[in-house]
Amino acid sequence: MFYAPYYNLVRETAWQLLIDCKIDAFPVSLSRISGAARIKIIENSSISRLADGEDGRCFRIDKMWYIIYDDMLGLEYQRFAAAHELGHIFLGHGQTGGRSPPKARGRPHREFDADLFALELLAPSCIVQRWEPERIAELCRIPLSCIEKMKITYIEENFLGSPLKRALYNQFKKYVKK
Repeated sequence: MFYAPYYNLVRETAWQLLIDCKIDAFPVSLSRISGAARIKIIENSSISRLADGEDGRCFRIDKMWYIIYDDMLGLEYQRFAAAHELGHIFLGHGQTGGRSPPKARGRPHREFDADLFALELLAPSCIVQRWEPERIAELCRIPLSCIEKMKITYIEENFLGSPLKRALYNQFKKYVKK
C-alpha cells in the first residue's frame, strides 16, 4: 500500500497549484507552472550536476528555485521527475533546516509525498479516477509504472465532495467532455 503521511495535504497542494496556474487540459504544462512560480527547470545534459541514478534534484540559490532533471530518461519519466521536484518545493521540503525526515520502507516520507504530489499534479485523481491506468498514462504523459507503483485508489465514494475538487473538476470540464 502506498504511504504518504499527509495524503490530503499533498494532493490538495497539487490541486490548488493546478487551479492557481489555470491548468485545464492534459498533459499538464510543467513549463506553465514553473514559469508562474519563477522556478527554472534545467536539463542535466546542459550542466551535468546529477549523480548516477539520480532522476532529478531541486535547490535554491538566493530566492530562486532550480530543478535539474535527467533528460536522458524517456519523456514521461522526465515529466514525472520534474513534477516530483516541484513537489519538494511546494511541500516545503527544502525548508527542513537539515533535519533528517522519518523513513518508510527505507525511503524518507518526503520522497513518497513528492511522488504523490507529482502524480496528483500530472493526473489529478478527481479528474482521472474513472479512467484505466493505460489511458491516464497516455493522456497525461506519465509512466504507467508510476501509476501502478503508487497503488492509489482513484475511486472515491464522495466524488467531487469538496469545494477544491469541484473547482478543479470544473476547470477541466471542457477537456473531460472531449
